[in-house]
Amino acid sequence: MAGGLQGHHGIKGLYGNRNTFNRVDFHSFGYDVFFKDLTVKGRQINLQGGNEWSIEKLRLYITRTSGDAVEYFLNYAIGMRQDYASDCDGILNIDGVTVMWDRGLPAWYNTTRSFDLVRIIDTANSLDQGIDSKLPPVIRIRNVVFDLAGIQTGRPNDNFEFCAVTALRSQFTDYSVTGRKTLLPDNITVDGMTAINVQPTQNAVMCGIKLPADLYQNTVGSRNKRAATGRTPA
Repeated sequence: MAGGLQGHHGIKGLYGNRNTFNRVDFHSFGYDVFFKDLTVKGRQINLQGGNEWSIEKLRLYITRTSGDAVEYFLNYAIGMRQDYASDCDGILNIDGVTVMWDRGLPAWYNTTRSFDLVRIIDTANSLDQGIDSKLPPVIRIRNVVFDLAGIQTGRPNDNFEFCAVTALRSQFTDYSVTGRKTLLPDNITVDGMTAINVQPTQNAVMCGIKLPADLYQNTVGSRNKRAATGRTPA
């Protein structure tokens, strides 16, 4: 199947096999969504909903979209939809990912020096969305390859950072202002991630989990309180 997938007004139990889309976009929720052998070329995967999300064997191509739409400048693969409070209260399993870039995108290469596989909180403002922001409680990522062969026209001697999970701010909804919580993941696992075809004049810098400096401001982010030992306190 080719084109774009937009799941809205409620999808429960979606199973996809050997699909090709220019984007995958869920809002007004998806629950229990499973993809196997998924190709996304041009844009991103945006999630909202819960229960379980599973993507097995994902190929993501960064390229121009029809009419040079702005989406190809975005530097993440899978994100939580900000206009729905980044709310995706479900287990996220991702296994077997290859991220590739088309050649001839100097506007992208010359302004973007990092890429996130999963972005749980972006840079949107913290307007009250009317609900708590429940990020995935468990994120499991395995077997990820960033193929940088296409990034040959980028500026020389600039490092490129690739990251498994990123939050660009500490919270989506400001609890002190709105009374709404941003609940952070309890567990994030990254197992097997690398970059190949790196330019000889550059470095590819790997980051497993990238969190903002203001994370301490989110004092209500834990679903399950943990002691310093990692155990649940009595």
